[in-house]
Amino acid sequence: MTFNIQRRDRKAAEQELINMNADIAVVFEPELMADFQILSISKQPTYALVSKNHPLAEKEVIKLSDCIQYPLALPTKEYGLRRILDKKANKALYKLAPVIESDSFEFLRYEASLGECITFQIEVGLPKDLSFMNMAAVKIDEHDLPPGFVYVGQLKGRTLPVAAAKFAQQLVSTLALNE
Repeated sequence: MTFNIQRRDRKAAEQELINMNADIAVVFEPELMADFQILSISKQPTYALVSKNHPLAEKEVIKLSDCIQYPLALPTKEYGLRRILDKKANKALYKLAPVIESDSFEFLRYEASLGECITFQIEVGLPKDLSFMNMAAVKIDEHDLPPGFVYVGQLKGRTLPVAAAKFAQQLVSTLALNE
C-alpha cells in the first residue's frame, strides 16, 4: 500500500477533500468547516525557534512581546499559525513586521538557525532534535498566545477506503499520544 502525502495550506487542503482528491486532511486552524467531518482535534501550543546563541534561547517560556523586538521570519498569511500570530498582534496593538515571509517552514527554521531571526512553529511540527540545527525551541506562554488546534478530518458523508481509514486511525492515535 502506498500513500501520497501532500503539503497544502489549510484552505487548499480542505478543498482537496471537497474535490475528492484527498481521503483525509490534517489541518491546523481550518477555514472551511462545513464539509469537514472531524476525526480528532489536538491542541497545539506555539514555540519560538531561535539559534542556540540567541538571547531568548535559554528562557523556558516567553511572550510574543519578547519576540517582536527581534527580526521575524513568519509563515505567509495562508497558514493558520500566521493567523494566530496576527490575531494576537492586532489585539495587543503590536506590529509584526517580518523581514522574511515564506510558505516553507523548513526555510524559516534555516533562517532562524543563522542568528538573530525568530520564527514560530506549532508543537507537532517541531523537529525531534533541534541541537544538530544549532537551534532551541522556546514555548510561548499559552496565556499570552492561546494554542491553536490541529484537526484530522475527512469529507462529510464520505466512506473512506479501508486503507485510508486505518491510516486516519493511526494519525489520530499518534496525535493523541503527543498531547
